[in-house]
Amino acid sequence: MRTCFIHSSKLKLKFPLRKSQKIFLLLFFLILCLLSTAGASESTITNPVAPVGQDPWVIQKDGAYYYCYSHQGSIWVNRHCSLQEAVQYQGKAVWTPEAGKPYSKEIWAPELHFLRGKWYIYFAADDGKNENHRMYVLESRTDDPLGDYAYKGKIHDPADKWAIDGTVLKVEKA
Repeated sequence: MRTCFIHSSKLKLKFPLRKSQKIFLLLFFLILCLLSTAGASESTITNPVAPVGQDPWVIQKDGAYYYCYSHQGSIWVNRHCSLQEAVQYQGKAVWTPEAGKPYSKEIWAPELHFLRGKWYIYFAADDGKNENHRMYVLESRTDDPLGDYAYKGKIHDPADKWAIDGTVLKVEKA
């Protein structure tokens, strides 16, 4: 009997496998791969809910869905009680960056969050050069997530490296 290891970034499992079990697993995965590609052809899949767009964000609060996305150089927010209606391009541009700033171009992955009684939008952007992408935050000026937002600043550590797709982690006190 030999020992096999399964590795996953920080997880290591150790368990013994017999030769017959190894052969069974190998055949199982081979058949699974063959079945998953059988009859496959190149085709386009259309999202049945949302229109085209990259890295949008949806949050639900007080019975409404809020859809946050970047479009035409601005950050937009939609609100609707139906998810299918909320994720359409029918919202309001809540923030457009000033030209010539380090966060004026390539606005990616905005996320709308309600924290400590205020709305915030976290997003990645650059000055037109992808290597300068960094994370930034906006704060609502009103209680309405579709209201105006003020630029609060860049989110970074001392290394100040390329950054995208940041998010918020709320930790409950123990």
